[in-house]
Amino acid sequence: MNLAELPANQVTAELQARLSALQGPDDFPFALASVERGRFYEDLPDDAALPLATVVPASSAGVEGQQQQLSAQRQRQYQVEVVFDLAAYPGRAPDEVVSAIEWAVCKALGGPVRDRALAGLALRLLVANVEYGWPQKGYSAASVTLTVAATYLDRYQ
Repeated sequence: MNLAELPANQVTAELQARLSALQGPDDFPFALASVERGRFYEDLPDDAALPLATVVPASSAGVEGQQQQLSAQRQRQYQVEVVFDLAAYPGRAPDEVVSAIEWAVCKALGGPVRDRALAGLALRLLVANVEYGWPQKGYSAASVTLTVAATYLDRYQ
């Protein structure tokens, strides 16, 4: 087995691919300029094009069932952050923009996984934080941060 075949790396690649293909509602054209894997927004160059998303594995652990660790079942938490410029959507209320982006991300990450290698993948989404005027008051950048819990079967062969 090589590095790209490790289930944890396949899950990360799946999340990145789904985010790369996301689209907003019909009356709200939205697409990401890039999806960065393994780096936070703060680590990117200052001139990084918006909107963008980052996917960062935050933690990993075995899954327990009735106080017993299940042999090959793993759970990994990801932080997904979408950073965008509210000024790019004139005439739209900030909460409308955030709602549309949140909807687009949840739609992109939801749904069945068709790859056999990830057949046991289950995703749970939680909107963890929404910030306006970010990184400081007076700016028009905003961010939506989601925590994605991915449960999958690992292979040790």
